[in-house]
Amino acid sequence: FWLLPHNLSRPFWDIVADRYFMVLFSFIAMGIVATFEWEMLFPDRADFQILLPLPLKARELFVAKSSALLLFLGIFLFGTNLFALLPFSALYCHGLGALIHTTGAHAAAVLLAGTFAALTPLAVQGLVLTMLPASWFRPLSTALQTVFVTVFALFLLLWPLIGFHMQPLLGGHVWFAKFLPPVWFMGLYEFLMDGASAPAACAPLAAIGLYATLIVSFLCVITY
Repeated sequence: FWLLPHNLSRPFWDIVADRYFMVLFSFIAMGIVATFEWEMLFPDRADFQILLPLPLKARELFVAKSSALLLFLGIFLFGTNLFALLPFSALYCHGLGALIHTTGAHAAAVLLAGTFAALTPLAVQGLVLTMLPASWFRPLSTALQTVFVTVFALFLLLWPLIGFHMQPLLGGHVWFAKFLPPVWFMGLYEFLMDGASAPAACAPLAAIGLYATLIVSFLCVITY
C-alpha cells in the first residue's frame, strides 16, 4: 500500500529492490519459523514412546509425521506470501496476460526462497541427528539455532545495502553474489520476468538456487 502512490515514477532498479524485499521477507520468515520450531520438526522421544506401542506400521508413522511437517511449513509459506501476491504484482503490469506472467514469476521466487530457507535448518538438524552422538545434540542444537537466527537477522538488517545494489549483484560484477541465498532467488525472479534480456548473472544465480533447493530437499528426505 505504501508503494501504490510511488510506483508510476519509480526507477527500474528501485522496483527490483522492492521485489528483493518480497523475496527476502519470505526467506527470513520461513527460516525463522523452521529454526524456532527446530525440536518439533523431527520425531521426538514422546512420539516413539506414545506411537510405537500402537499397532501402527513404520510407514504409517513416517507418512503421518512428515505430512504434519509439510502442512505446518506449507501453512506458514502460503500465509507469508499469499496476501501480497496479486496486489504487489498488479503494481507493475498492465493487462491480464502481464498480470499472470508477473504473478507467476513472483510466486515462483518467493515460494522457492521460503522453501529453501525452511528446509535448510531441517537438513542441518537431520545431519546432526544421524551423524553425531546423541549427547552432542542438545548443546550443538542451541548453537546452530543461534547461528541461523543471527544469519536471518543479518540478512534483514542488510536489506538496504543489498537491495539497492541489485544492478551490480545481478549483473555479475560482484563475485560474492553467489554466496547470498536470497540473491539466488532474486536472480530467478528477474530471469522469469525478462528471460534472455535479464541481467547477465540472473540465469547462473537462478540455477544455484534451484540446485540448492533440490540438495536440501534430498537431505531432508534421506535424514528424515
